[in-house]
Amino acid sequence: MPRTNSSQFQLLVEFMARNGDLSKPTEGPQGRATNIRRWSELGEMLYMVTARQQRDGGNLEAGPPSVASSTAEMDR
Repeated sequence: MPRTNSSQFQLLVEFMARNGDLSKPTEGPQGRATNIRRWSELGEMLYMVTARQQRDGGNLEAGPPSVASSTAEMDR
């Protein structure tokens, strides 16, 4: 399994700051579904960081994307 790079780690921290602890589903009937959706969203964003770095030849100079820009890129 590949290691987390600094860009992915920063994105993970930003995502958790915005969405809270994903290991604890929120209360209510939609809590589990919301938690599964957030895990999926986070996984896609982390994958996009890796894919973009591979496409750009591993260039980390541009820095990691923000959570907002990653979410917008997923919507395309």
